[in-house]
Parts: sequence; structure tokens; C-alpha cells
Amino acid sequence: MLSQICKLWGLIVISLAVILIGCADEVGGVYLVEGQESTLHAVADQVTTVYFTAGDSWTATPTVDWLETSPQSGEGGRNSVSIITRLPNRTRKERIGQVIIASGGKQQTVQVVQLNEYASFEPKVYEVGPDGGEVNMSFETNIERGTLLLSYMKFDWVKMPNETANTRSDEWKGKVKTIMILPNDTPAERSAPFVLGIYDEKKQFLGLDTAWVQQKAMAVAVEP
Repeated sequence: MLSQICKLWGLIVISLAVILIGCADEVGGVYLVEGQESTLHAVADQVTTVYFTAGDSWTATPTVDWLETSPQSGEGGRNSVSIITRLPNRTRKERIGQVIIASGGKQQTVQVVQLNEYASFEPKVYEVGPDGGEVNMSFETNIERGTLLLSYMKFDWVKMPNETANTRSDEWKGKVKTIMILPNDTPAERSAPFVLGIYDEKKQFLGLDTAWVQQKAMAVAVEP
């Protein structure tokens, strides 16, 4: 009967970015639903929800600093807990963390897989004089060509090479097409962010790294 319940819950919980390990075999413990392995992206603030039944009050405790849970504890009965990637994965390697759900002297382990996709600007700040000029950004990435995108805010003093945000990239190194910065005839410095990222399965843009164009102000003449 218990195995049937586990399988039923497994059908309900889809697209979980976790490996849910086993079901409890004793009354009063923690009963996790069975799930299939999937993954979270390398960015922060990715969330997945785990459903379970606890025979008593329970706690959910991450074993790594890049995960957090909400709520962290609760009462017995049917429950759910959100597992959040608190930090981005900048290790350039896939990594696995765990969350321990404990109740009534028993515990179950939830494994979370965080991917290793990365895109890194080098340098991250591009300074431009008040007269304007060209900016040529470079980056490194392990994201395949055609998947990596450049997101940017539209400013009237920043002229992009075309209307799309696609980058021209190779597997490990790439360059953003030349960006033109117009002269700054104001007395204030100004800046513009550029974000490398990808779209996830829900078509949401996930930013992986940010570079800034900073333009100096035009010098103001001082009257004698």
C-alpha cells in the first residue's frame, strides 16, 4: 500500500529539480514522494517544492550553504517545503547538495543537483570617455552556440549593432558585437548594464553574469 501511495505522489510531483530518496518504512517517520531526477540551473533563486507526510513535527535542514528551505519546520501531517538555491554555482562543475527532512526520530534525504552552466565577462567594467566610442565585450562560457543571450536596457546613448540580443559566441570564448557609445554632453557620469544568460524551460531569462559600461561626464568649464 505504501509503495502505491509513493507512486501516486510521484505522478503528481513533476519537474522537481531533486532526487527524492525512498519512502519511510515505519509509522511515525517521514514519507517522501518518489520522484525522478531533474536539475536546477546554475543561477540563484531557483525553487523546487517537495511534498511529504510527517508523523510528528518536522525540520528541513540543508547540508550546504548554497541551499535554504522555507519553511524550515512544521507540524505533522501532509506538508510541503520549498528548496531554494541561495547562491549561484560558479564552480564550473555540477554540484549536489542535500536537505535532511527529519521527524519522529526518522529522516529522509532530498538531493538537489545544480548545473554548471556559466558565462563570465572579462573584464566586467568597460570605461568610456565623454567623447564616446566603441566597446568590444568578451566573455568565456560553456553554453553552446545559439543558446547564450545578451540582455540589455535600451538607452538613447547606447547603439547596439542590431535590434536582437543574440551574441556571437563559441563554446568557450566569444565576443559581443561592437557597441557604440555616443558622446556624453551632460555633467553626470552614466552607466549601462549588460547581462549574459539563458532561457529556462519556462522561458524565463536567467542571468549568469553582468558587465557594465561606464561613461565619464563631459568636463564643465569653470568661469574665471
